[in-house]
Amino acid sequence: MDLWKATPHKRWNPLEREWILVSPHRTQRPWQGQIETPQQPPESVYDPECYLCPGNSRAQGQANPAYEHTFVFDNDYAALKPDIEKRVINQNDLLLAETERGICRVICFTPEHHLTISRMRPEAIRREARCRRPGLVISRECCTRLGGYHGL
Repeated sequence: MDLWKATPHKRWNPLEREWILVSPHRTQRPWQGQIETPQQPPESVYDPECYLCPGNSRAQGQANPAYEHTFVFDNDYAALKPDIEKRVINQNDLLLAETERGICRVICFTPEHHLTISRMRPEAIRREARCRRPGLVISRECCTRLGGYHGL
């Protein structure tokens, strides 16, 4: 059972009749204890403590490049892992689970710490999305609703 406490897998939910993704290893993610309060957006273009800003180190020590546009990297604490061995568990049809493999990526749409995707001009979002992911479509409606650090 220890494998299932540390490995991404899917479990069968017999009540909903669907598979549920379980990523127990994500409890290892660092949390800095920050509690958000309503505030003005940060005015600083660069934050030396931000894991996503250009040139800074991420939580596990990898250094971000000095990116000027969109920066995409494999998530350091991804919900899925690409190198998981295929395993299945069935405990009297009450617990059905299978390991699940995959890749999770982080997209920083802008190097500017204070700029969220909801504040970017739609043309800039489309340009960045197109140059990194051919075929990805972002609508104007989407641009007004999304937000987060570095466009996440």
